[in-house]
Amino acid sequence: MGLGRTLTHPPAALQRGIVRSLRGLVALPRAVTGPLARTVVAVPRRLAGAVAATASATRKVPGATARVAVLAVLVPLLVSPIGGAAPERAAEVGGVAIAVAPSPRGLQAVPAGAPAAPQDVAAQQAPAAPRPEIPDTVQSLVPDLIVRPAQGVPQEGLAALTVPGVQHLTGAVEQQVTVAAPAGPAPLRLLVVDPAAFRPLTPESTAQTKAVWERLLDGEMVVRHDVAQQLQLELGGTVPVTGPSGQAVPIRVGAFASNGAPPLADAIVPWEVGGRLGAQAPNLLVIAVTDDTEPSSVGEQVVSALGGGQVTPVQPPQQQRAQLVGAGSAHFEPFSYIDHGDGMISVDPAWVREWIVSAPLPIFGGVARCHKVMLPQLINALLDVQAAGLGHLIDRSDYGGCFVPRHILFDPDRPISMHAWGMAVDFNVRSNQYGAVPTLDHRIVGIFEHWGFRWGGDWTTPDGMHFELRAVIHAH
Repeated sequence: MGLGRTLTHPPAALQRGIVRSLRGLVALPRAVTGPLARTVVAVPRRLAGAVAATASATRKVPGATARVAVLAVLVPLLVSPIGGAAPERAAEVGGVAIAVAPSPRGLQAVPAGAPAAPQDVAAQQAPAAPRPEIPDTVQSLVPDLIVRPAQGVPQEGLAALTVPGVQHLTGAVEQQVTVAAPAGPAPLRLLVVDPAAFRPLTPESTAQTKAVWERLLDGEMVVRHDVAQQLQLELGGTVPVTGPSGQAVPIRVGAFASNGAPPLADAIVPWEVGGRLGAQAPNLLVIAVTDDTEPSSVGEQVVSALGGGQVTPVQPPQQQRAQLVGAGSAHFEPFSYIDHGDGMISVDPAWVREWIVSAPLPIFGGVARCHKVMLPQLINALLDVQAAGLGHLIDRSDYGGCFVPRHILFDPDRPISMHAWGMAVDFNVRSNQYGAVPTLDHRIVGIFEHWGFRWGGDWTTPDGMHFELRAVIHAH
């Protein structure tokens, strides 16, 4: 999951740790004689020409195949956000992960970042009533105003509301509920929405992920990533939720996704479910105005038409810039991103197209998306694990992702994770939880270290599922 890295000026203690890390680098094989057992996946040429070769010693790693390699040291120690101008309204989906549970209707879906293995088909369920037709994409809009009327507004009242300059308006019910989560009972700020009307006003990545809206129309709950992490909610699991009605309603967790930037609620459910929880007339309006309209003027007119209320302008998040700091970091292009405030970020789509690539992974049998510099080393490490007869020790069904644009532990107060760069990978997640004693076989760890990875299981707070790039290896 990654160590803390978002510091512009690291404290003295961390600076000392950086020096120790630089001194503690393990040299990797530079040249080995003899025939290659197989073809080695090569680092892209345009990058290989940019990295500097250094002398290194031969290190024997159990299970590693002999190969000719040149080492370029990379120590991505810190990720520094740099403030910037307010973002433009993007027209395409950036690099943001949406985790969607397999549909009870038998539709196949996979968690964010997981290799899509064709043979892993979701269990078939009994036929459900047909849901309304859902478009594949929608026009995304950025909300400008939140209006809380003095009293609930019936749906027919909203339909009759006409204010010049309103481009899109939807009503929702904001309510406090209690969820009986695995981590214990907890308050949850819930938003009851009309999925079709609310969808265009969510972040681009969420709006354009059709499966999220299918889950809502199936009567499921979509939870923010950070909230799901805090409450230990299981994707696809069912939790009792108690609302103003006092009745505990079992609701399936259908997806982890952002609902606003900044977030509008902890979770969202459709009207059908909200009604069972006691939701009545909408007490919150989300509004996008036309480009030539002053939002404050629209807000005043809406409140006047509704007989009173409170207007809150939506402040769009500022665009930030992430960069790696450390030896070799100049070879990795920084990226701009938008922070959703819920542990997830949207990475510049142009950067994603340039640096994030897809390829089948040995052992897992599916396709993964990672940084193009790291992916060859990941593939070679897995091939060596396989060649050493250790492949059965990796659970192909328990892959935790590679490129997942997020903060460490999905916590918006922590630094950006190396997963946001596509330069980390998690597997055997259930048996190597963050903070628990790692169970991963050390022969596998040795092979990954041979291929330039740092293992999270060695950290003060162990993260045994996690490997991240430490050194770039140019393999011939």
